[in-house]
Amino acid sequence: MENRALIPVPDDLTVGLDSLSFEKAFGENKSKYINKLRYSCKIINIAICVYAVYFINALDAIKKTIISKELNKETSPKISDPNIPGIRIGIIGCGVLGQQIIRCLLYQNNIKPHNLLISTRNLEQLDEFKRKGIFCTDNNIEVCRFAEILLLAIPPSQLTLLSKEIMDHLPKKCIVYSLLVAQDLQKLATMLRTENVYNLNVSVNEETTATIKWEQKDITDILSDQETLKLFLPFWGKDSIIKDVHKLPAIITCAALNLAFTLSSLIAEEILPMVQLVIFSVLPLCEDERFWIEDFGRGLNPSYVVSMLKAQNNVTSLLKKVKRSIILQEGFIKVFMQCCYVPAHKEETEWHDIKRSLTIE
Repeated sequence: MENRALIPVPDDLTVGLDSLSFEKAFGENKSKYINKLRYSCKIINIAICVYAVYFINALDAIKKTIISKELNKETSPKISDPNIPGIRIGIIGCGVLGQQIIRCLLYQNNIKPHNLLISTRNLEQLDEFKRKGIFCTDNNIEVCRFAEILLLAIPPSQLTLLSKEIMDHLPKKCIVYSLLVAQDLQKLATMLRTENVYNLNVSVNEETTATIKWEQKDITDILSDQETLKLFLPFWGKDSIIKDVHKLPAIITCAALNLAFTLSSLIAEEILPMVQLVIFSVLPLCEDERFWIEDFGRGLNPSYVVSMLKAQNNVTSLLKKVKRSIILQEGFIKVFMQCCYVPAHKEETEWHDIKRSLTIE
């Protein structure tokens, strides 16, 4: 019998079949609208990953700085000491988006696997991460008790049940980072009984996205391309890809203060300059650009929780300072890029399989 080479099956079986194309099914106008929605969803998913990576790495730097200061009493703490523990991250829900964020963190190789704890109902889906040394469980309460920052990566339909399960087990200053983009923030805070919560709410700048071929981009392309990564910044004006993230500097500062007070016995007057230096890369000489206790409430102390909820709902004095100061904006941009950027020449063999899997549809 004659041997015949197998014909490879294309990834998209509709290629070349005009009768099964979008245009035939929906018409040209509707097809353009559907493709536009697909690209917008892809950009939003990439943005969620980028901001989560920034948020986690920035808080990791805060923890290492505070602990280094406590241990060494140095004027300029060094955060590169491998003996200083990193921030503990709990993730509830590990669908496509949750997995992408984990892979981003592993790809950067800053957050170590033993500082991650994942909870999901389908543990068999997490074999990839178990092999990397990440702890996995089906116990959401265990994750809450472990986490210094808790990521909620669940479908909205599961939120009511989950909140009832975990609300009495969230540590007072655990930072809750919600990936439920469309969820009402006040409702989320009420359900979880905490104001130490951030609900990412992004919308796409269609004018900017129209100039970029997003179908050719994945998350590794973004993290390895400084020019594209800058488009996700809150101070990039009309060229910014994402709208309505201008409050991010105030929110991350509130989260950093809550984390710092949890870790340290230092007083507010000592912690504030350290937080500003880590988040904004600069400690301005001008008093109008420095952060003071009055910017957060006169009761600022280790037992006080700075409300991330209010920072998202209101224009705070802190946000006004950042919007007025080019120095603070440039400093924030510098730190944002340091937290997110991965050089394109990163070639560690053990991460190649991670990079291949970092594709967002």
